[in-house]
Amino acid sequence: MYNVTAIRHKKHGDVVEIVQAEDGPYETPFWAVQAAKKEKRLLLEAGAKKIKFLVNGKVLALGELEHWSNEEYKSLPKCQRCAHLLNGDVYTHRLCGSDLFCSRDCADQDYAEKTEIDNDESEFELL
Repeated sequence: MYNVTAIRHKKHGDVVEIVQAEDGPYETPFWAVQAAKKEKRLLLEAGAKKIKFLVNGKVLALGELEHWSNEEYKSLPKCQRCAHLLNGDVYTHRLCGSDLFCSRDCADQDYAEKTEIDNDESEFELL
C-alpha cells in the first residue's frame, strides 16, 4: 500500500511524495503514480512553478517514476496461483513448500492439482 502527499521539502522544494504505508489508500505502485501525477497537475493549476516527484528519498523524473512503479510491482509478493498481490493474510498447504496464496480457495486448488499429479505419477509407476 502507498500514500501520496504533496509537501514542501527543505531540500527539494515542492514535491509529490510516494511512500509505502500499511494503511495507504493505493494498493499498487501504478495507482500511486497516477495519484502523484494528478497531485502534480493540481499543484501546477494552483500556481506552483516546479513540482518534483520524491520516492524513497530520491527525486525522480516522470519516466523514472513509471520505471520505478514497474520494478516495484515486480518485487511485491503475489499469490502463486492467481498472481493477486498478497496483502494481509496468506494461506499455505502441506505440499506448497514456500509458495503463498491469497485465499483458501487458491491454496485448495493448488493442493488439488499437486495431489492429482502425485496420483497420476503413482498410477504410472504401477504399470
